[in-house]
Amino acid sequence: MAERNARWTAPGGLARVSLGGTQVPERVVLDGQGLKGAPDLHVEFEIRDGAPDVTTFGLAAKASGRGISTADLRAFHSLDTLAYNAFMRFATRPDETGASTWPIEDERSWWAARADIEDAATDRARASRAELEDVARVYRENLHDRPTEAVQNVLGYSSRTASRRVQQARAAGLLPPTTRGKRRA
Repeated sequence: MAERNARWTAPGGLARVSLGGTQVPERVVLDGQGLKGAPDLHVEFEIRDGAPDVTTFGLAAKASGRGISTADLRAFHSLDTLAYNAFMRFATRPDETGASTWPIEDERSWWAARADIEDAATDRARASRAELEDVARVYRENLHDRPTEAVQNVLGYSSRTASRRVQQARAAGLLPPTTRGKRRA
């Protein structure tokens, strides 16, 4: 993929992503102008439920440039990593005196902030409360006919995700505990 002339902005306030004190902007925007006729890029990132998410992703071909190719898409093999890096550009973290520093200059603080951002993404439940309530509703409506499979089909999950969402709904108290082979609602 061709190089881009990138501009990063962080409109809005700060959000805390860890107990360690790492703070990042609530929102980060990346606008990249494709060079040598390459497509332009627009990506928006937000902190949602305390973790980084990509909320908008777009490539746009220029009228006088080439079209979007598979190689352009392959360049973005990990949107999660792109989000971590976006927030690291603006991360602040308290130093030894307790004062927040930006940019983070010492290597140990930089890696601690990076770990905080990654941990926020992996530690949180990827499902919102509303989503888990939907899972519980569909599960209860199909209690006597493969409820987890119904969650998969009705809500469009993979089998593994449907099972995980049912477990998360149980952990959130939206479904009662059960034992294998016995279903209760």
